[in-house]
Amino acid sequence: MVRYLIVTDRKGISSYQLAKELGITQKSSWFMGHRIRKACKNNDAILSGIIEMDETYIGGKEKNKHQHKKTQGTQGRSTKTKTPVVGMRSRDGMLVAAKMDKVNSVNIQTMIDNHTDTNVTLCTDEATIYKGIEGYKQLMVNHSGW
Repeated sequence: MVRYLIVTDRKGISSYQLAKELGITQKSSWFMGHRIRKACKNNDAILSGIIEMDETYIGGKEKNKHQHKKTQGTQGRSTKTKTPVVGMRSRDGMLVAAKMDKVNSVNIQTMIDNHTDTNVTLCTDEATIYKGIEGYKQLMVNHSGW
């Protein structure tokens, strides 16, 4: 919620207004706002150590749209009308996120090469896009194994 309020306000949002919107103290809203702005600031960071990586698709569900705005052939978990975003986060709190035109092994490998140290451990899920990654130690999590 805080990130949404910060990034959608055209001229920025003050800590006083943020505190009022969220029902928290001005001091807390100032602290959160600075943390979020700091995380958004440096997308050229070089991550090191253990890095967690995942992808998401941003955009509303087709069933929530008006009939005339729905796209044909997008039932279920379709990603045709959604924007893919890939994020990497190191355990020390550094974050790199990028919008991608297409999420595939080549684009993922490029992102990893550009934003990580050579001596990192990647933690990913078992998606096929992560199986082609070369040159890094990799740990995979099976989300459906529970």
